Parts: sequence; structure tokens; C-alpha cells
Amino acid sequence: MSLVYKEDSKIFIKPTTYMNLSGHAIRLCMDYWKISLENILIIQDDTDITLGEFKFQKNRGSGGHKGIISISQHIKTNDFSRVRIGARSPDYENTKSSDFVLKRISDENQEILENVYKEIINIIK
Repeated sequence: MSLVYKEDSKIFIKPTTYMNLSGHAIRLCMDYWKISLENILIIQDDTDITLGEFKFQKNRGSGGHKGIISISQHIKTNDFSRVRIGARSPDYENTKSSDFVLKRISDENQEILENVYKEIINIIK
């Protein structure tokens, strides 16, 4: 159901379900490890944010993101912290997200994302 990596007191979980069903995996992990809501940080892609940018937020709606809808349904609240990572590159500025979210990421855009990941990790630490 999930790929799990434990480091010290941190558990990193990547659901292996479809993104639209990720809430089930989150709920199972919360129950199994007795993780309280204030100790959870959801990391999500967001097509409303430009590639290379990110936002830390809490207690927001889903914005139509199916994975976030699933998480909210399974934990019965929107009151969780998350990092929204920009997924819209300038190449797709005037394109519906459904037309590009499943396409291969270019090497250039992958490098941008890797730099974002490093920055986010440093902030979390």
C-alpha cells in the first residue's frame, strides 16, 4: 500500500495507490504508527503554482486536487499541513493540467524540481 522510509523519528510515506486513493494509505499509516494530525506534512504537486515555486500551507481546501480530496475524506478534515510544489512549467502556461500532468518531465524541469526538493528538505530540517 505504501513505500515507507524511517529516519530517526521521521517516517516518509509514498502511497503506491493511485493518487486519487492516497487518503486510504495515509489513514492506515496514521493508525498503525499512532501519528497525530499535527505531525503530518503532505507533499503535493500543484498545477496552479509555477514550476520552481512552492508554498507551505495549512487548513486549505483541495483546489480540486483528487489526492487531497481523498486525504481530507479519510482523515475527516482539511486541517493538515502541506507543501504545494509548483508543477506548471512555462511550456504549459495556457494548457489544461490534464494535458500535461502525466507527461514525461524534461531534464531541465527535473533539475528545477530537484533544487526545489533540496530547498524544502532544508526548511523542514
